[in-house]
Amino acid sequence: PLYSTAGLSATSSHAGGWAGGFNAQKKKPESRVLRLAMLSALGLLLLLMLYIQLKFVTSDLDIPTDRMDRSTRQITQTIAATAPTAEAIAAELNAEAAAAPAGGYPAPVLYHLVLVAGHAVYTGVDYALAAKESSWFLEPYQQVPGEAQSLLDHIRLGIHAAAADPSALLLFSGGQTRQAAGPRSEGLSYWLVAEAAGWFGHPEVRNRAYTEEHARDSL
Repeated sequence: PLYSTAGLSATSSHAGGWAGGFNAQKKKPESRVLRLAMLSALGLLLLLMLYIQLKFVTSDLDIPTDRMDRSTRQITQTIAATAPTAEAIAAELNAEAAAAPAGGYPAPVLYHLVLVAGHAVYTGVDYALAAKESSWFLEPYQQVPGEAQSLLDHIRLGIHAAAADPSALLLFSGGQTRQAAGPRSEGLSYWLVAEAAGWFGHPEVRNRAYTEEHARDSL
């Protein structure tokens, strides 16, 4: 027989082969254990390196928090100190608008438009009395209490909108829409009322206020 009852002996012709096979089978568990031990050690080393790196990054993020806040405040203060104020921008644009050459665009430095469309012609003598209906040439449907104040509020809101935007041109639009009112335009009526009212606290808007007196949409 090739094997004994213990399974460890062999014939002479197969002894060498059996012994080699048996020794190889005995070495396999040892090599597996060694590989597992090496992999475990490598894994532990990687975990340790990851922990050290995370610890370093976390501490690096925690330390400069106050420094970042101080830097942010310093940048904000620097911007606030160097940025031009709205008043300075308005003064510069008004000066440029006033110095615009004759024959060209009236306000080449202004990029926005505040349009106030006229709804009536002023026929009074005293422009300070613009809140009275008798100072305006009103159509029958307009002859209601508060109509004159509505026109005055419309002018005031347009001036306030232009004052809030230094790059805006204020345009009072309206032609000579009422024949019975004479050769007076709605646009010029609004401009003169604004002038009499001192531009409602925004005299800087005056250099950016114009009239468009050819509109005939109210006829």
